[in-house]
Amino acid sequence: MEAAISLNLHREPPRTPVAPAEPIHTTAEGTPISPSSPPIPYLRPGSTLACWTPLPSGKLCPRRDPTGRCRIHGSVVPRNPRTGSPVNEADKLRLQAELARQRNRDLQRRKPRHTYAHLEDISSHTEKLAARQLRNRLVHP
Repeated sequence: MEAAISLNLHREPPRTPVAPAEPIHTTAEGTPISPSSPPIPYLRPGSTLACWTPLPSGKLCPRRDPTGRCRIHGSVVPRNPRTGSPVNEADKLRLQAELARQRNRDLQRRKPRHTYAHLEDISSHTEKLAARQLRNRLVHP
């Protein structure tokens, strides 16, 4: 009974011609985008720009947000698709000013905490004590 069952594991491909697949992505004008074509620098109005800030790995940041801000790099501005540098000089200056403000804000957060009058600074007390002990050892060996 088992010999009567045949398994046809080697099937022939269909003999009917298959139409070439439609390109998955097209531009707003309808031209197809192939995987080998360079990336499109900017999306059409109504969509979001990619951040495209240069990353330490050498790639460009792919994040997109409809608010116009990258959560990591700040404002999203039109950038060169190869280097990631801002296209407009005004955008470049604005990004530098924003980065300077952010650094100042970070420095303000790192400032020492409140000092309390009734607490004694242990580190300075320890240094004074060590200096006194060393002086006593040198004077009275």
